[in-house]
Amino acid sequence: MLHFDSGSGRAVLQPALSANFKGSMSTTTLPTRHPAKDQPLGNRPFPRTALPEPETTASRRLTQTVAVAALLVTVAYLAWRTLYTLNLGEWWISVPLLVLEVHAAFGLLLFTVNLFDCSAGFACGAQMLWMRAG
Repeated sequence: MLHFDSGSGRAVLQPALSANFKGSMSTTTLPTRHPAKDQPLGNRPFPRTALPEPETTASRRLTQTVAVAALLVTVAYLAWRTLYTLNLGEWWISVPLLVLEVHAAFGLLLFTVNLFDCSAGFACGAQMLWMRAG
């Protein structure tokens, strides 16, 4: 059994007592790590405070391509799901499941749009549509 000894500030390991226990009652003291006394807990720096390295253009394009491909596959799946597998005889379960799948596809659409950086010097499709509407 492990407990914290407030007098010494150390964790103490004691064996559990049972009906079969035969032996001496010895305790083993485990060392513990304490924060430095001159530095409060809230003022300690993080191990790495620098920003991560920016991703390469090739890596960004690969991620965007895979996300757009996933979005196209999702749209094709939802079209197939709606046209060929929707069971209107059991609409009370079939339609809510389709709505959940459309909701997940909408989340994927938002994630995919978020992958494109419209402030990087090139015009995004959504930014161009917004400018035309305004």
